[in-house]
Amino acid sequence: MHTRTRHRSSRPSRLVRDRIDSVPTWVLLIQLFIGLGWLRAGVEKVISTEWRSGVELDRFLVEHGDVTVWWYRPFVDLAVEPSLVAVSAVVMLGQLAIGTALIVGRGVGPALAVGMLLNLHFVAAGAVDPSVFYLLAQGAVALWLVESSARRRTSILAAGTTVGAAALAVVSVSGISNLHPAEVVDDPALMLSMVGVLAALAGVDSLRRRGTARRSGQRPASTAFATGSYSRSTRSRPVNVSASITR
Repeated sequence: MHTRTRHRSSRPSRLVRDRIDSVPTWVLLIQLFIGLGWLRAGVEKVISTEWRSGVELDRFLVEHGDVTVWWYRPFVDLAVEPSLVAVSAVVMLGQLAIGTALIVGRGVGPALAVGMLLNLHFVAAGAVDPSVFYLLAQGAVALWLVESSARRRTSILAAGTTVGAAALAVVSVSGISNLHPAEVVDDPALMLSMVGVLAALAGVDSLRRRGTARRSGQRPASTAFATGSYSRSTRSRPVNVSASITR
């Protein structure tokens, strides 16, 4: 009886320990920080009757109408404004789901993809801060996931994302309206162009690294994290990196 009780009581601590040990420290910190941010935003909308009724979203669109990126305006007019309540619900539920996934460490890849997509919508609509910083943080974790995977379809996904990021940078350039150093961070088009360029460069470099590793018969250096075979106890011992990669 006591053994069974002790086993049950140790289960939560084991889950927490497994969560902590499953990824590098920097990845864990970003996931928790961004996850809590998404969860906070979702809860804020749950308790706001104006958000759930679509009133707050409508106010947001009106206030940011002058800075909405030109190519995003038709989407706002045709898809968002006629469906304010539905869009408000999707954003609210999406934020709650993203935050939960990032905190518990389950479904992190899809959560990052949906999170970055939402942030792109927010920035294109005119709300640069804090979405652009969320984009960079989530992009860093997503890049780590790509470089941790040896699957061929990951390379295809990375290539598609790289092309999409480059296209985002190109189409947003023409919408840049402010180059003043004190105000440039508030220009949605410029921020999207910068994010697109950075993402495209990161994607090209990641594909180059994967190609080099594949030709030499190596695995990605961080595959141990992705497969769950990593534990923090291995950090305390010196590791022959070149040997561990080629196993």
